[in-house]
Amino acid sequence: MIYIRSLSKTFVLGEETIHALDHVDVTLPDGSFVVITGPSGSGKSTFLHIIGGIDTPSEGEVIIGHTPLHALTEDQRVLYRRQQVGFIFQAFHLIPYLTVYDNIALPAFLDGRDAKWIKRRVDELIATLGLEGLHNRLPHQLSGGQQQRVAIARALVNNPPLILADEPTGNLDSATGAQVLSLLQAIHQEGKTVLLATHNPDFVRLATIHLRLKDGKLLQ
Repeated sequence: MIYIRSLSKTFVLGEETIHALDHVDVTLPDGSFVVITGPSGSGKSTFLHIIGGIDTPSEGEVIIGHTPLHALTEDQRVLYRRQQVGFIFQAFHLIPYLTVYDNIALPAFLDGRDAKWIKRRVDELIATLGLEGLHNRLPHQLSGGQQQRVAIARALVNNPPLILADEPTGNLDSATGAQVLSLLQAIHQEGKTVLLATHNPDFVRLATIHLRLKDGKLLQ
């Protein structure tokens, strides 16, 4: 379960104070498919980054399962990100000089997994996500849809219970974007909790829970 109370995030730019999140309260049950909508600048990405341990709150409590994110040290947040969370970004964020295989395997390698386990897991994900024959390709040799599928495989390699997707179809055409959404639905049906941030209101149909943000406030 994701338990959030009075979550705020403030940035100071010169003389201007920006409230990216403003006292957000929400509880999200385990196994939810949460779609977060709102215009640009509404706080969607900041919300995901805090839940994912990439960023820290200025105020409030964030508890994921039994883990109080707001109280973790940086080293503890690194371990949390590596073992509990899979990230999928709009810009893919693949490492350009690593092959498809190595991009997917990297989180498992960093987590100290056994080499045989990593190979078995990566091969399984490559087959599941339709990436056969692309093991040794570099990211620039792939289409946008292929790169996003590699990014999804990388997010899944350590089998985390929580998947965070920040505008995962933003750089894709509509047909490829629909394929990515189908993959996220399949991931959810396997029992994982999925949080999807998007500016596209059509994606709300996928949600078991819909959160609507505006100017850092939770409206719905």
